[in-house]
Amino acid sequence: MKAHDLTIGRDGRAIVSGINLEVALGEVVAVLGPNGCGKTTLLDTLAGLIPPIAGTTLVSGQPPFSLKPKDRARLVAGIPQSEPTEHGLSALETVCLGRYAYSQGIFDTREDRASAIGALAKVNAKGLAARPLASLSGGERQRVFFARVFAQAAAFLVADEPTANLDPDHQCTAGRLLCEFASEGKGVVVATHDLAWAGSFADRALLIADGRVVACAEIERVLAPEVLREAFHSPFLSFEGRGRPITVPDHLGS
Repeated sequence: MKAHDLTIGRDGRAIVSGINLEVALGEVVAVLGPNGCGKTTLLDTLAGLIPPIAGTTLVSGQPPFSLKPKDRARLVAGIPQSEPTEHGLSALETVCLGRYAYSQGIFDTREDRASAIGALAKVNAKGLAARPLASLSGGERQRVFFARVFAQAAAFLVADEPTANLDPDHQCTAGRLLCEFASEGKGVVVATHDLAWAGSFADRALLIADGRVVACAEIERVLAPEVLREAFHSPFLSFEGRGRPITVPDHLGS
């Protein structure tokens, strides 16, 4: 997945310019930045859901916005910031939606159902298969959405705030599942506000703020307090934890 000299925005209004990014298979790249800086817009552009204002995006060598939906779905899977849950589908039916790229319907083949059940088992959610999605807790729903991604078998995943409103245990589960997806030779781009979480699970990070790229480098370099201060205009503290940076706001700093 590549972005070259990319300008992103909505309704013709530019939000961030000068984005150059390459996401390799097998790595997790975090997109960081303040509220409203353009993280979701960037993910939507990389996934081909909206066109770039300028520059180019490529997924497996193809411009994603120009692809037919099924062709695009074979290349990029997504976990959006929020999803409707009152549609009456069960967990298994929700995961089967990930087979859209390969089927004519939700339960088109036995292979689709077997793939969905296998994906639920992979995320330790097989016991949820028959339950309505709306009846599940936030953490259970998130595991179902990850199962849908595994069933989709796309080359790349874009995930927008996948740990929002989750407790610490489910946040760790989400991070491990993203890393497992990457370990299968897939590329992952994840937008998050949780800097400590990003430091635990991401390999590299893109930091955007004030309409520009502040940093794009290995996660340790991007999470340096002086770099984050430039983006968030507030102080940070950084600690070493199990070989990974732990960065937190310095609420008492100036």
